[in-house]
Amino acid sequence: MMSSTGEENGIKHFNKWLGSFWWPEDRPNGLQIMNKVRVPFIKEAILENENRGPNDNLQGIKILDAGCGGGILAEDLARTGAQIVGIDMAEEVIKEAQTHLKLKSKELESSITYKLESIESHQEKNNGKYDAVVSSEVIEHIDVNEVEDFVKSCVEAVKPGGAVIITTVNKTFFAWWNLVVGAEYWSKRIPKGTHFYNRMVPAQTLIGYLEKSGCTIKYSKGFAFDFNVTRCDWSDNLDYFYAVFAVKNK
Repeated sequence: MMSSTGEENGIKHFNKWLGSFWWPEDRPNGLQIMNKVRVPFIKEAILENENRGPNDNLQGIKILDAGCGGGILAEDLARTGAQIVGIDMAEEVIKEAQTHLKLKSKELESSITYKLESIESHQEKNNGKYDAVVSSEVIEHIDVNEVEDFVKSCVEAVKPGGAVIITTVNKTFFAWWNLVVGAEYWSKRIPKGTHFYNRMVPAQTLIGYLEKSGCTIKYSKGFAFDFNVTRCDWSDNLDYFYAVFAVKNK
C-alpha cells in the first residue's frame, strides 16, 4: 500500500496482514464495514461526473484502485459494473487479493486485474487512461514527504475531466484517540502499529495537493466508526475519516 518511494518497513507491515484483510461475513473487519459508505460515495461521484443517472451502474467505467490492499474495495466496486485495476506494493497482500478473487469471487475475475506495482510506475505507462482513480485508506500510511507526489501520480493517471476520489483519516486528536487507542489497542480490531498520528493528513492539506495537481474539488464528506469498529456512518464533520471527490481539469 506504499508508493515506489514508500519505506520498506511499511510494506513489510502490510505483508504481515496476510490472511487478515478478509474476515468472515458475520464478523467483518473495519475495511469491509467501511464499504457501506465508501462504495456509495465513489459510485455516486463517478455517476455524477459521467452525467449518468443516480440509479445507473458503472458499466464501462475504468477505475484504478491505487493501494488496493487485499481487494476489499476493488471487489465491491466491480459489482457496480466497473472494470478495476488494483495496484499495490505489498507482494503478499496482492497475492491474498488474487487468491480471494479466484476462490471466493470467481464471478468477478473478468472485471478485476491486480498488479504488484507502484502508482508512479503504473502512471508512467497509463497516463490519462482511467475514468476514475480511487485511493482509499492509503495516504495515511505513506511518509508525509511523499504524499504530494502520490496524489500527483493519481491525478496524472486519470483522463482530463475524470474523477479522483480519496478517502483517509484526518489529522485530529479525535481520530488518533479512536483509531489508534480505540481500534488498535483497546478493541484490537486493527493490528497495532498500523496508524501513526504524524502520518495522518489534514483535509485542507489533501485538498491543496489535489488543486496543485490540476483538480477542482467538487465536495468532501466525513464518516466515522463507532469506538468498537463495528459500524461506520456518515458524520457532520471531517474530524475522523473523510472522503474527497475532485475532477481533473480539462
